[in-house]
Amino acid sequence: MADPAALERDLTPLRMELLADPYLKRIPSVLRARRKTALAFHTKDDPPEVRYRVFQALMAHDVRLAAVIRDKNRVVVDVRARNAIDLHYRDRENNLYDALVSHLFKSGFHEADHFKMLFTRRGEKDRTAALQQALEHARLAYERNFGVASRHTAKVIPSSPRENAAL
Repeated sequence: MADPAALERDLTPLRMELLADPYLKRIPSVLRARRKTALAFHTKDDPPEVRYRVFQALMAHDVRLAAVIRDKNRVVVDVRARNAIDLHYRDRENNLYDALVSHLFKSGFHEADHFKMLFTRRGEKDRTAALQQALEHARLAYERNFGVASRHTAKVIPSSPRENAAL
């Protein structure tokens, strides 16, 4: 995202407008007491009318999206196969998340000299070091795959949608 602050300047008044809308303010996820849309937009919780307006706001900004999708049924098959070999193996949710982060960034290190990466906090533990390590794995994979040393710098910033509208 080229200018997260500009997006936040658009989304904050949009949220206030939507919260005041007589039609929307009776929808459970929009109610202030539910602490959902009143605090931050979220695709899973917001009604279609809100998602549409947020999508319109996003389209007015230089926003690009990259995603990695993993079939959770396949994850179960892989974990069970590993359990058959090692009875003491227990998969951890963060292992999958870190692998997906690594995979997502492994081909993009040529695109900039500096990355400022905003991640949503997951749970109570600080995952900054683990995400930094996942990015280092991605950098090494990039160098191995393309034969080019990446000289970028990367800063991992843990945040929440309430603290940063870019999330």
